[in-house]
Amino acid sequence: MLDFGIAKLEAVQSAETRTGTIMGTPAYLSPEQARGEKTVDHRTDVYGLGAVLYELLSGKKPHPGDSHNAILHHICTQPALPLDGGDLGLPEALTASVNRALSSDPRARPDSVEAFARELAPFAKREVWPSPGSGAEVDASVARSAPDDKDVGPPSGPPKHWRTRAYLAVSGAAIALGLVFGFLPLRHTAPDFVRHPFPTGVRLFVPPPNPGAVDQIAVLAKSNAAREAAAITAMEAVPQAIWFSKGTPEEVQSAVSNAMVRASQDLALRVLVASNRPYRDCAGFSAGGAKNTAAYEAWIDGFARGIGNERALVILEPDSTGMLPYSTSLDGTADPCRPTATDASGKTIPAPGATPEEAYAQIRYAAATLANLAPNALVYLDGTHAAWLPVGEAAYRLYRSGVLGTQGFAVNVSNFQIVSRSVQYGTWIAKCLHHATRLGKDAGTPAAFRRCASQPMREVSADEDAWAQTEAWYAKNAAADSSPAELAHFVIDTGRSGCGPLDVTRYADAPFAQPDAVIQGLAAGAWCNPPGTGLGLRPTTETGVDLLDAYLWIKTVGESDGSCDIAGGTRAWNYERYNPWGIAGDSQKHFDPLWGMVDPAAGTWFPGYALELAQKAEPPILP
Repeated sequence: MLDFGIAKLEAVQSAETRTGTIMGTPAYLSPEQARGEKTVDHRTDVYGLGAVLYELLSGKKPHPGDSHNAILHHICTQPALPLDGGDLGLPEALTASVNRALSSDPRARPDSVEAFARELAPFAKREVWPSPGSGAEVDASVARSAPDDKDVGPPSGPPKHWRTRAYLAVSGAAIALGLVFGFLPLRHTAPDFVRHPFPTGVRLFVPPPNPGAVDQIAVLAKSNAAREAAAITAMEAVPQAIWFSKGTPEEVQSAVSNAMVRASQDLALRVLVASNRPYRDCAGFSAGGAKNTAAYEAWIDGFARGIGNERALVILEPDSTGMLPYSTSLDGTADPCRPTATDASGKTIPAPGATPEEAYAQIRYAAATLANLAPNALVYLDGTHAAWLPVGEAAYRLYRSGVLGTQGFAVNVSNFQIVSRSVQYGTWIAKCLHHATRLGKDAGTPAAFRRCASQPMREVSADEDAWAQTEAWYAKNAAADSSPAELAHFVIDTGRSGCGPLDVTRYADAPFAQPDAVIQGLAAGAWCNPPGTGLGLRPTTETGVDLLDAYLWIKTVGESDGSCDIAGGTRAWNYERYNPWGIAGDSQKHFDPLWGMVDPAAGTWFPGYALELAQKAEPPILP
């Protein structure tokens, strides 16, 4: 709590004060209050806020005096000392706003605290990303938004005190805005969107090691498996995302805020994942999420407030584009995500609120909330992966989710597609979005997205000629006259893409000898704890690809995807053909034949899987 003695306003239009009674600390009283006038209005609070900001910016009070009486005399008889922005290295527009708020004549002040807040808004948030077209990273400790670039500090050779004063300017304006906006309604409509050029060379944050990894390292070290212990240690030293998937609004705000601690000092970019939408994972291994839309909106409000004005990279609701409840694809195919509930009569019915329209609205709300409450967060929606949705389908769903008001989308989250395919897939989605929303009379309609060429899938997914044909279509038809700044950008999860997807056809060979039906079933669940995979490219913002902002490790590597088994629909197996484990009866439904064990639950550390990821890393995790 900060008490600067701002006068309390009792009525909407005016407030009565007894003659000779002082309400508030003298240094922050308006002239009309100091003179004991019977009627004061809301503009006295504008004056008080101006006095607070004056002191925060300059370290001095606007009215000098060695005693309360001397200060009161100065307020009553003299104007406030002008705030000299030149000496402090402050933007002229900021000092002008403060001086206007401290006018002796209430009519010369901003009309309301809201009007004053809008004048301060450009200075209240640090510009931690470079301005479009600048091509240079901005020092987060001194950079901030301003109405005009020429007002941001001296043109060259800033004095040593400028860094400190600039910080005070930002902090002061932010605190003053907090006082003002604390009583104003939030607006959840995203502002006009300007895509941030993603600066190269940003240092990504390394979170504390997974407790399961720490335990595994200790076990390996005790067993003299030094190289294996070193591999897990090296894996845990790589930047990874931090996931938030539960809690009350207050709890998630606190958790995110804790993750953002020291972000402005260590200048390491946090990658945060928000995953709590209703009917998350459609009753799969990671099922859960908020109870309904209202609960989700409150939760995402808390998530965004936890970020505040710091810079962060947010992956918003992985799988939300690929798992839309009761949705129908552009080609007329019904999606398999169909959550149900039981009504009072015991009848199974579609779960309440489980509609594609509701799901789209939830993501749009979340994106708009982050734009308002976490303005320096780069937000990426779910772009699925190259073996999931066709390009046009992914682009259409992203469009309806509000992707054009965000930085872009993320592909291959928690999956294993090779990087080159993910780059092509992401680039084509970006071009399809541009083509289908800006070109032609039917722009923005399903028909426009149906025209977008798709990536080769299923039987022809390995056909290089088919990939080349799709590339040729986009080169000819889409975004030929657009710059990277006009297109949606994307990031790729490379954490487990080192060896590519699982090749299930090997289980048709000896000694497994699994029939075709089993191979097809294994292919459908190949995303779940696939053996033979390795860590992929290390996280970096230096990608060399125009639309690709970063390679990231989004899925927590080493954690289980779930209990991959027949009961969960992610495994198939003919135990008569191959069963060296002697598994019989109902136990076969809960056993993972690819690992020869019962897998850990989703989100639980999987030591064998973690070690294999590290050992098969490409490029290698150890020299």
